[in-house]
Amino acid sequence: MWQRRGVRILTIALGIFVINGLTRLVSRLGRPDETATSAYETVDKTDWTVIALVGVGGVIALVGIFAAVWSITQPFSRVFFDLAAASLIGALLSLLVGPFIGGTGVFDDQLEGFVLQFLQFLLFCGIGIFLGHVVMIALGKDWKSRGLKEYALRHGGARKPHRVGR
Repeated sequence: MWQRRGVRILTIALGIFVINGLTRLVSRLGRPDETATSAYETVDKTDWTVIALVGVGGVIALVGIFAAVWSITQPFSRVFFDLAAASLIGALLSLLVGPFIGGTGVFDDQLEGFVLQFLQFLLFCGIGIFLGHVVMIALGKDWKSRGLKEYALRHGGARKPHRVGR
């Protein structure tokens, strides 16, 4: 079942949605109460930054790990388009369903905020794709590097070059 392309894409999209949903739920549960009177009952602004960075890091790590694993056995074009499709679906799920988990509306930040969040999702997923694939290239484990290595070994790339005599 995992060999089907659509199943893999939807699984990663759901993974992106779950990471976003969990960070929205944590921020909703940690939201300061409007009736709080002491400093101990409010949440510091840095806590929101940490929650956001953990969510962003989780999305980048998820997409990066799949980009690294898939680039071993598949060409970059297929890896890129599969993960781009998963990123689009995951971003749309996170932006259309996720705000209800966080206790807000979809367009509370107007259309501009929605578009900016969508572009941020695509940027972070793109960073994950880039990092995962570049790490595999640097290690020489990607699909093309392995193919070139096999070609060189099969067709005499490891032998000494022919010596020209006079």
